[in-house]
Amino acid sequence: MTARSGLWAEPNCGTLVDALRRGAPRKPYHPKPISPFDRHGDKAAQHAFDRISGEPVAASQLKSYAECLGQYHLSSEDKFENAEFTNRGLTLRRHVIAQRVGLIGKEANQVAEDGRENPTTKSNQKYTNKIEAN
Repeated sequence: MTARSGLWAEPNCGTLVDALRRGAPRKPYHPKPISPFDRHGDKAAQHAFDRISGEPVAASQLKSYAECLGQYHLSSEDKFENAEFTNRGLTLRRHVIAQRVGLIGKEANQVAEDGRENPTTKSNQKYTNKIEAN
């Protein structure tokens, strides 16, 4: 076998490689719209653009408030006990006792730049595991 006729040889037909598209399929791009403030939603929708690419976003691609908030009631609230969407009765405040202080936010984004391990990754993991366990 040679490189021109063996297993790793380039195919003669260029369309064969294009049709196969190796690797994971690409995720569809969803625009992240933003618009200058306007009291009238119709006018704001006309001026909407993608904050990443800067391309205009059609009004048909935007969600209404009803679509955005349609399933909001299904999301649980971590600050309260008995706050799942299937729970009934009194919702109680969840009391949290800090056992350790860790950096989160803007300061934490720059911690690992000097070569040290980022301490927030472990503390965030512990925090999320505690919430899931309760």
